[in-house]
Amino acid sequence: MTDLHILHELSRRIAAPLNALAGIGSASVGELHDAGVRRVSIGGNAAKAAYATVSRVAAEVLGDGNWSELAGSPSHADMDALFSREAGSPGSVGA
Repeated sequence: MTDLHILHELSRRIAAPLNALAGIGSASVGELHDAGVRRVSIGGNAAKAAYATVSRVAAEVLGDGNWSELAGSPSHADMDALFSREAGSPGSVGA
């Protein structure tokens, strides 16, 4: 469902928090919130984005052996810091 008017009407008529599945082409989180959506899921889209990155790196390495697709990747220390944040704190994984 991508029609904000319909989402707004559903949120008015349903006596429970309205969930929405978002992805490419979806309204922004703010627009969904304004339409009455209280929970936004991205479903499997994060995994698809990760698979796309792995596919680009593999194609590059298998093609000309170049590693430039890895440029800008977070360091091990950055990833450790991301996953070691206290559970439930803003920005933590699983918050």
